Amino acid sequence: MVGQRSVLPEEIVLPADAQGMSEIRHELRTYLNHIIGYGEMVLEDAEDRRWSAGRRDMDDALSSARDLTEAISNVLRYLDTGDRAKCAEIVNTAVQPAILRIRRSAQHAASEAESAGWPEVSADIGRVVLACQLMVDALDRGLQPREESTVDRTPRIDPPPTEQPEAGDQAQPAAAAHVLAVDDNQASLLLPKRFCERRGHEVTTASTGEEALKKLKSRKFELVILDIMLPGMNGFEVLERIQESDEIDAPVIVLSSLDDVESMVTCLRLGAEDFLRKPFVADILEARIQAQLDKKRTAASATSGDSSSDAQRNPDGLSAREIEVLAHLAMGKSNREIGEDLFITENTVVRHVSNIFSKAGLANRAVAGVYAVQLGLVGWVATAH
Repeated sequence: MVGQRSVLPEEIVLPADAQGMSEIRHELRTYLNHIIGYGEMVLEDAEDRRWSAGRRDMDDALSSARDLTEAISNVLRYLDTGDRAKCAEIVNTAVQPAILRIRRSAQHAASEAESAGWPEVSADIGRVVLACQLMVDALDRGLQPREESTVDRTPRIDPPPTEQPEAGDQAQPAAAAHVLAVDDNQASLLLPKRFCERRGHEVTTASTGEEALKKLKSRKFELVILDIMLPGMNGFEVLERIQESDEIDAPVIVLSSLDDVESMVTCLRLGAEDFLRKPFVADILEARIQAQLDKKRTAASATSGDSSSDAQRNPDGLSAREIEVLAHLAMGKSNREIGEDLFITENTVVRHVSNIFSKAGLANRAVAGVYAVQLGLVGWVATAH
């Protein structure tokens, strides 16, 4: 894409049903995940190599990616309501300009990496550029879901040749674990795999639900990172099988493009320990992984008299007051009602809510309610007072 072509409202294809909307959401969020995930990897490489030009380029790309994430969320909202005109307006004024900025920054960084003799860095930048092009392709066909019979639901990208770790990456942290990553899209699968490996964990991969269950039964894993949109047996079914199995004992973090509260609640009810939406934020994913590993290891080593419930209930380090506010949020109370219950001002409640969202990486009050359910805070207010 050299320039940008204005998308007309009549070119926008409204999804015929909820499944079609889900496919579009999954596709666009997958591309965002590739842009942000591989962009952050390149930024890590740039910092390790003290590559100032690369840091600037990828900082610019990731800044534009944040704008793109917000714009895509707005596109999906208006697409869901059937407002073609507003959808086309956002595509033309926000989505396409952001994609252009990302591509320019990424292509400049790729050229610099090639000149420096860093093919593995250049390959990761190429994945950012490819994700931009795939998003443009989706816009060109009016955001219409691709045909399952002729094209895979998500693009597959062959992983690069095995890379030798940098000298500084060879040390294994004390908390290294064996992780199973499950995703049918190879580029999406490579992201959590390399993310975890860079932090010293051993990672096995699976591209279908059936394959994941087979591997979970054949050896012991300390953590599973699971996508929901899988061919054949989907992630919900995998969670159900894990919950029913006496052979599998591994916490599951769901990493999915699905963003509706119903899907989050379903995952948690089926036994998932956590739910993160694509594109994931690296720091939040790292914190959630470590929280689950710490929780599992604490439970494994705890004696019958050990009381670790408070630490398990609070993996993101919320203060006692923030825990109280979160528990009240789960009850659907307004800021005013929470303030009255806790004898604090409404402005103080707003500040606590903002801190909770920031620490736990939550998007809105509905997601905060799901998070409170996950931490076992529903019903806790009554017993705590």
